[in-house]
Amino acid sequence: MIRMLIATIMLYCTLVLAKTGVKDTGSCLHTNSSFNCVHYLDNYDGDTIRVSIPMTHPILGDKINIRLAGVDTPEIRSKSNCEKDLAKKARHFVKSRLGSAKSIRLENIARGKYFRIVADVIYDGNNLAQELKEASLAVSYDGGTKAKTNWCAVAQSLVAK
Repeated sequence: MIRMLIATIMLYCTLVLAKTGVKDTGSCLHTNSSFNCVHYLDNYDGDTIRVSIPMTHPILGDKINIRLAGVDTPEIRSKSNCEKDLAKKARHFVKSRLGSAKSIRLENIARGKYFRIVADVIYDGNNLAQELKEASLAVSYDGGTKAKTNWCAVAQSLVAK
């Protein structure tokens, strides 16, 4: 009964979109390895964002945390003041990019070692993880054991630039 109701609602929405002239509903269709038309909500730090994914069940796609693939950013809860400061810069960097993005996609979706969703976050054609690394706000991370990063040295190198 519920499946039939959901199917009816989806059909109705498709018909309404067709009558209102919206023709590009296909660009928001998801694949096995990507989610399209993702809505950015917020981010706790530089490598974890919260999004809503349209056309998915709310349990799976509403207000869900996504871990950026391939990077590690400084920790906000660090005891080191320079690491905390750099973490706040990374958080602001992500917020400013995704908050004003016209389109956001999640690509190469996988489960991480803690069963978290890990993905490449692409906004307006830009890879967010790559931009964080280029801004010296992140280091490469393959998902295994984290290498010890001297975030204070990274912060000092940013000041020197």
